[in-house]
Amino acid sequence: MAAGLVSSMAQSNVYSANIVGYVNVVFKGGGAFTLVANPFDDGNGNQLTNLVASLPNKSSVQVWDPVNSTFVGSSKAAGAWGTNFSIPPGTGFFVKNGAAPDVTNTFVGSVAVANGASNSVALAAGQFILLGGAIPYSGNLTDAYNTASFNLGATLPNKSSVQVWDPVAQTFVGTSKAAGSWGANITFTPGEGIFIKSGGATNWVQSLQLQ
Repeated sequence: MAAGLVSSMAQSNVYSANIVGYVNVVFKGGGAFTLVANPFDDGNGNQLTNLVASLPNKSSVQVWDPVNSTFVGSSKAAGAWGTNFSIPPGTGFFVKNGAAPDVTNTFVGSVAVANGASNSVALAAGQFILLGGAIPYSGNLTDAYNTASFNLGATLPNKSSVQVWDPVAQTFVGTSKAAGSWGANITFTPGEGIFIKSGGATNWVQSLQLQ
C-alpha cells in the first residue's frame, strides 16, 4: 500500500505508510508570503498550533473568506496565535514567515479520504476560492481526467482561471481556460495553495486509488 501511494504521488515529496504521511513545505523567510494548503488531516482539529508549529513569533496567516471575498488574518506572539484557526484538509491559506531565514514546515497526518473513496468540492460559478489538493497528488492542468490524478484542469469549464503564488517574485502567476484549452500548463505540488475561479458551477472530485 505504501509503495502504491508513493508511486501514484510521484515527485510530490510525500512519504507514506497506511495512508498517513508527511509533506515538507518551505515558508519563504524575511517577512515574505507563501501560499500553502493543508494536505492532511492531523486528527486533532487541524489548528494552526499544530499545522504550522514551525512558524516563529511575528509570523501571520491569512485565510480566505469566499463569501465576503476577503482575507481574515491571525498573528503569532509570545508563542500563541491570536486566532487559532482550524484549516481543514484541502484548504489554502497565506503564510508570512516572521523570521529572516526560510522555514521548512512539515505537515503530518492522514489522507483525507480512504482508499477507493473520493473528495468532492463544490465550485460556484464566478466565485474565487482558495484550495489545495485534499489528496496530496502532484499534477498539472493538462492531466487526463481519471480517478487517480489531480483532476483540476479537465474539471474546470471554459472561462475558468487559476492562480498560484511565486514566493520568490511575491506575485501571482495565473492562466485561464478558453475553447477547452489552458493558456499555460501550471504544475501543482502537495501543500500548495491555488486560487480557483470556475467559469460555471461544477465539482472538483479527487479520488484515492492505491494499486
